[in-house]
Amino acid sequence: MNTKCCPFAGDFGLLIIRLALAAVFIYHGYGKITDIPGTAKMFHEGLGIPLPMLSATLAALAEFGGGILLAVGLLTRLATIPMAFTMCVAVFHVHWGKFPVNEGGIEFAMTLGLFLIALGLLGPGRFSLDHLLFRNWCCSGNKCAPASDDVS
Repeated sequence: MNTKCCPFAGDFGLLIIRLALAAVFIYHGYGKITDIPGTAKMFHEGLGIPLPMLSATLAALAEFGGGILLAVGLLTRLATIPMAFTMCVAVFHVHWGKFPVNEGGIEFAMTLGLFLIALGLLGPGRFSLDHLLFRNWCCSGNKCAPASDDVS
């Protein structure tokens, strides 16, 4: 990306991706976290997921808590791991065999999972608490290292 023209374009893009994912996961996670027993029953009876109470609790925390972390950009790379795992379970255990979302297929869960993996690899961008609090841990000095295509 040419940062001379638009120095924060990539960071705005990452912010938009984080906020969109956060909205989806907070919404879906809220339904689970406010009814863990109901979610566990659906996991066990409807989906055959083992350890339904533990699985429901972990999925609810991954989705709701992870969504909040994505929204503010805190521990972003770590938050994407359980969230992406939850989407992998959804793809391979719940929706496998069909693609279109309107037929109960993998389309939506797969898209969310792939965006989470990409976000985990790219990081949250400058408009995040991660950048504000931890930039010296992941960048060289006080200035983030340039992307490979920005190096002269």
